[in-house]
Formats: sequence, C-alpha cells, structure tokens
Amino acid sequence: AAATSNTVTIAGGEIRTDAYGGYVAGDGTAANNSLILSNGLIGLNSNGRILYGGICGGYVSGNGTANSNTVTLNGGTAGAYVYGGCVSDNGTASSNSVILAAVTSTSTDGEVTYTYASIIGTIYGGGVGSGTASSNSVILSGGSASAVYGGYVRGVTTVVSGNSVTI
Repeated sequence: AAATSNTVTIAGGEIRTDAYGGYVAGDGTAANNSLILSNGLIGLNSNGRILYGGICGGYVSGNGTANSNTVTLNGGTAGAYVYGGCVSDNGTASSNSVILAAVTSTSTDGEVTYTYASIIGTIYGGGVGSGTASSNSVILSGGSASAVYGGYVRGVTTVVSGNSVTI
C-alpha cells in the first residue's frame, strides 16, 4: 500500500486526535506527503487539555518506508508529538522534515506582528520503531516545542545518521 503526494492544510478548528498528510494502514510507503498547520488545535481541546494525538507528514502503521514527507507549522497548537515522517514498526524514515516558522504580517500603520506555532510535545524529523532514521531535519525559526530530535529509532536494530536540527 502507498500514500503519496497528498497535502492536508489546517487553517482552524479542533482535531482531537491525529492529523496526517498521508497515512498507510499496515505495511507500505508514505512519500512526498505534506501537512500544513497555520491555525487551530490538534491533539488537545480548546481548554488546552492534551487529549492524545499529534501530527505526521507521512505515516506507516506497520513496516515500510516514510520518505520525503514534510510538516510545516506556522501557527496553531499541537499536543503530543510532531513527525515529518514515521514508520510505526520496522522500516526506514529518510529525508523527512519539520519546519516551525514564524509568519509575519504588517498592519496599515506599519506595525509588524508575528504568529508562531506552539508544540506542547516533541518534534521528530523522522522516526521508526526499529530500523533506520537518516537525513531527516527539523528547522525552528520561530515557535516553541518541549523537545526536538532530528531522527529517532525506538527499537534495538537501529541506524540513526545524518539527521539535523537547526534553531
């Protein structure tokens, strides 16, 4: 199975669980998907209580590959986690990215305002249950997060290489 070249844009509202740019149920490949959050709440309610959930540009719920997925956050708030690309079990997460950037706007009187995203949980450029996380990136040029990892592998058969975090 495959999820490729999908885009999800969230500009407001409240999503109480997860949001994915591309999702594969079981084994497969999630590639070239994107999720853009410019406003709204994901994984928490309007009172700020973390419910469960987070954001993933491309997600494989079994074994497989998450490659070249992107999450762009320039507003809004997310609860538990953010992954550029993620494989739940065994596989490879490579060349995924999370970009946390400020959006600027200028009023008619010349005042510049900035809008930032807030991540209550952790940001991962790419992650797998077991396998390889390589060449993933996280770029923070605004906003906030609890913790940041360029690449992450939870299991015992692991390769984590060439990942980056830029702040």
